[in-house]
Amino acid sequence: MFAESSLKRLASLVSAEHGADEQVDWHTAEEALGTALPNDYKAFMSVYGAGDIGERHPGACAR
Repeated sequence: MFAESSLKRLASLVSAEHGADEQVDWHTAEEALGTALPNDYKAFMSVYGAGDIGERHPGACAR
């Protein structure tokens, strides 16, 4: 599976310490958003949880 192998590669580079114990009710979240979320997004969030990676701030663009 692509998402699983990608997450394993990412995990070798970036620690997943902050999102390890977060629980998401995906059914409720998708109902509130009015759309289904991609499985690879849900897999990523189940490992990393909410937040940002590195020192970038949400919405910041690389220059």
